[in-house]
Amino acid sequence: MMREARITAQDIEALVDGQLDPDNAARIRAAMGRQPHLHRHYQRLVTQKQLLRRWWATLPHIDNRL
Repeated sequence: MMREARITAQDIEALVDGQLDPDNAARIRAAMGRQPHLHRHYQRLVTQKQLLRRWWATLPHIDNRL
């Protein structure tokens, strides 16, 4: 029986930032489906990124590209 590779906070951050190849992204998403705490962490990061983008967009004197 193969042990599943441990999913780290950095793995989830990379998924949120779109930095994973399709195979690793699928592996992380599958693990989130089995482990609710990983999915909650992912959701918090997605929400944080959305809020930061909205805030950043309110700063007209700064380049709004994230």
